[in-house]
Amino acid sequence: CRTFFARVWELQPLPPECLLFDTTNYYTFMSSHTDSKLCERGHNKAGRHHLRQIGLALLADRFTHLPLFYRVYEGNTHDSKVFRRVIDELFGVMCGFNQTKQRLTVVFDKGMNSEEAIQSIDDNTRIHFITTYSTYFVEELAGADLGKFAPLDIKKNRSLRAEGHEEESMLAFRSRMELWGRERTIVVTFNPRTARKHEYTLEGKLESLRETLLEFRRKYRERQAHWRDQDAIRERYLRACEKLHIGSQYYNLKFGTRKKAPELSFRKDNYQVGKAETLFGK
Repeated sequence: CRTFFARVWELQPLPPECLLFDTTNYYTFMSSHTDSKLCERGHNKAGRHHLRQIGLALLADRFTHLPLFYRVYEGNTHDSKVFRRVIDELFGVMCGFNQTKQRLTVVFDKGMNSEEAIQSIDDNTRIHFITTYSTYFVEELAGADLGKFAPLDIKKNRSLRAEGHEEESMLAFRSRMELWGRERTIVVTFNPRTARKHEYTLEGKLESLRETLLEFRRKYRERQAHWRDQDAIRERYLRACEKLHIGSQYYNLKFGTRKKAPELSFRKDNYQVGKAETLFGK
């Protein structure tokens, strides 16, 4: 395939400058009794975790979408491990297709991030990188006031402005901070539609959790069987949060007595809710 990719790129007028690297996986219906070094069970992106799968890594040009490199790998291998495994080969391919001294940019998502991989890129003087980073690890920066954000000059925003929906524009805030041992340029984006969707989802989950806690309180007050132990109830609360895929910090539970009867009260933690909402859409 390397020879084929090289021949395809010989027909292109310009060498690649910005490259996209990503991984995916494909589930199979291969029997567990069939020997295979590639087909393994792992986290399947289609949700078919019980099936054996094969992983695929692909490097492609941003503008033409033409591939430059691919690698098939074991279905139970994490993205970051695959990236570290092939990174030196990727550099050779990238620089081989672009023989000029021009610097190249590789774009990948946060699943590839690791100290070792970033250090390898930093050590290569020809290659820049763009990646994503979880807002939960940079909450202070991600929680910056929206007054610091400005609309991006992108096609989508121009269309929204022409349609009279400028308030739906994606915004961005540029700053710098130290990551992976060096000062980096950080761009925090904000999407109003995504923020509203997340707010709506959180609101629904909190209401569902409130109804669950009301039922907990009723059973505790009535001293029903299996509902008298406080630690067991707290454990049930944690399981209810896990079922909703939500943190347990949004409600505070308190056990006591009322008119000599057992009492369970709970209160929404508005600080934690507000803290979560500042990250929505970013």
